[in-house]
Amino acid sequence: MAPESCFHGRLDIAPSIELMHSRSISCENAGELFRGAIGVWQRICRRFGQSGLEFWIILGFEPKYSVIASCCRWGVYFNLGRMRTNLTPAEDIASRFVEELYHLHEWQVQGIDPGVISLDERLSLSPEELTAYYSDGPEYRALKVLAQMTRVPHWKKFLEEVGEYRRSKGLND
Repeated sequence: MAPESCFHGRLDIAPSIELMHSRSISCENAGELFRGAIGVWQRICRRFGQSGLEFWIILGFEPKYSVIASCCRWGVYFNLGRMRTNLTPAEDIASRFVEELYHLHEWQVQGIDPGVISLDERLSLSPEELTAYYSDGPEYRALKVLAQMTRVPHWKKFLEEVGEYRRSKGLND
């Protein structure tokens, strides 16, 4: 019986990051995605402070699991079995990389405690729940970074919507 995960260890371009993926994702595709995630991590570190942080990146493929991305103190998980339909697959994956890796950077490198909120991003939120989800704390900060670091108009527009929601609730920028 084949193992359900493929462990790649560390790449020369990112010796502090361990990489693993579901066998449902080919090693070639996983390699491309890992290089993309590492590139995002390096951009975040250049912009917000360097880090020798050791962590893992796991690419999963769980179509029935509602969590599309997750962050914890030891790394990040991306569920490629579910995709957001309002973005292209490339935009969806890139946005997850920016968001979750920025959460990890805030938490571990910048020392910003996310508090008791969940760092799992779920697919099945209504538009109102999604706006509220992104309106405060680490999600709002990550959304601002996402709008700055990507060229996807959706995120800039969504940031404006969340900004309007924040103003209606009396939340400060």
